[in-house]
Amino acid sequence: MKVAALGLVALVLGALVPTGASGIHESSRWVERNPVTQQRKCAGPFNCDIPNPACTRDSAGCETTKAGESRINRKSQRFDIPGTDDDRWPIAPNTHIYDGFGGQPVREEEVRNPSVHINYGQRKEIDNVLYVWAHAAQVTDETKGPKASGWVPQASITNRAIDRMPNELALDPGHGDIATDYRVTFDKKGKFGTLKIRPNSKAKRERAADYLVRRKRVYLEYSLPGNGGYAIDALPENAPFKRAKHVKAVEIGLYRPRSRKQVKTMTFVYGHVGPRYGWIARDAIREASADAERVDYRPPEGADPGVPPPPSQTSGIVGARQVAVGGNGRMMVISACGAAYSKDDPAAGWTLQTGCGNAQQVDVGGGGRMMLISGCGAAFSKDNTFDHFTEQTGCGNARQVAVGDTGRMMLISGCGAAFSKDNTFDHFTEQTGCGNAQQVAVGGRGRMMLISGCGAAFSKDNTFDHFTEQTGCGNARQVAVGGNGRMMLISGCGAAFSKDNTFDHFTEQTGCGNARQVAVGGNGRMMLISGCGAAFSKDNTFDHFTEQTGCGNARQVAVGETGRMMLISGCGAAFSKDSTHDNWHQQTLCE
Repeated sequence: MKVAALGLVALVLGALVPTGASGIHESSRWVERNPVTQQRKCAGPFNCDIPNPACTRDSAGCETTKAGESRINRKSQRFDIPGTDDDRWPIAPNTHIYDGFGGQPVREEEVRNPSVHINYGQRKEIDNVLYVWAHAAQVTDETKGPKASGWVPQASITNRAIDRMPNELALDPGHGDIATDYRVTFDKKGKFGTLKIRPNSKAKRERAADYLVRRKRVYLEYSLPGNGGYAIDALPENAPFKRAKHVKAVEIGLYRPRSRKQVKTMTFVYGHVGPRYGWIARDAIREASADAERVDYRPPEGADPGVPPPPSQTSGIVGARQVAVGGNGRMMVISACGAAYSKDDPAAGWTLQTGCGNAQQVDVGGGGRMMLISGCGAAFSKDNTFDHFTEQTGCGNARQVAVGDTGRMMLISGCGAAFSKDNTFDHFTEQTGCGNAQQVAVGGRGRMMLISGCGAAFSKDNTFDHFTEQTGCGNARQVAVGGNGRMMLISGCGAAFSKDNTFDHFTEQTGCGNARQVAVGGNGRMMLISGCGAAFSKDNTFDHFTEQTGCGNARQVAVGETGRMMLISGCGAAFSKDSTHDNWHQQTLCE
């Protein structure tokens, strides 16, 4: 591939940056240092709205119930092709559908539709392959025959706009699990007969029995029946389930078809299979016996360990969902339970910053300034480990945060607009209108980058300058900026590029399909994850990359101002090192 294929253009900003602040939706407006949390009436904090930021309180596409809570209609549970209202994503021939352990159904496993409906925000990695959730896919030659929901390889979706879909996970309550082990069971398949979950139901669906076994699977749900259901995983018989502490079971009323009289109830409990949380019918699980067949989430098979074992004991923190490195070498990590930790010295202990379930994303910048998005979706920042966090936005108003070497902060608001500011107590300056920021990054000299709503990369060094367009629409999947202002991006075809000055040409670092993630830090050190899932690094644009891990052994990489590197290995553990040829030091345990 030639660099020209990037579609680089001149100083054309178009509609990217508005002239005023009117682009902020009223429902998502900033609350500076005086947060107001939206109160929602739902069955506990783990069963609020189906995850779709396009649907805010009382906005179009939502239904407002008599109780006053907003919930999302059937259509907006799906992920539409950007720029359309079509949720039918074209797929390659011979695409197969899988359960949450990588297994196919006993019978028809090939999807016969030319397209599939994709559930919003549901993505999963199984045996080193990335999958998205397909809803009601046809799996027989009969157009009115049975349909199946489950995981299809993301690579099988032929429209690459699917790569832009965010990830949305149900929350970990953060209180651990009850002692009892459970297994998925098919034993009570016929218990509820034809009873419906809604009164006066005339639909063929809405059956209580659908929450037990269907087509050799039991479905884990993001939300309870009545709030949309919304399946997020497909579980085979004997799959292990752990019930979360301190989340009450919920009873759902059941009705005969076309009747308003409640005749039974169905109980749902909250918990997780592996790291994935959700609701499940109590009758779909049983207490596990000691000799029960064991089904586990499998680690990647045949992957090169890549990262050497640690020279000493780790801190005892389990897992790593995300890592970040910033000024003075400060590291941050989000653990498997969703808690944020930080430390400045690799050999020191970690300092807990939030409880479990209260950190969705973290970043670190100049002077060690930390930012994070809390469990409710609010942005916070602080500069010293033991200070208090300063709230930057209210709940639900931060999709992504970034911090640069100068301490400049950026974030994407709840409506999808980019904002920036340089001091904790200043006001944010709006950089784009709503829906026009997919990702932001900040680096040396305060250089900012963002991916616009159409998928184009832009950059600028000063808050009130105009953005310079770096790629055409649809040609930027991810951007990153480092200590000397070096920029990196992943193009539309999945190739990594870099350059140090805004008006230079990009230098191609990998071929198409060979860059999953890029990161840049101090002295311009670059890291990337290759197409096979291996981590590489180098300090100079025209040097060769040094392989840091084998294939399948890098989930995420990060680089700080001092050049300190971090990565998450294939087993879900965080590692760090300061020099390209040093040994890696393990920071957290494997999941």
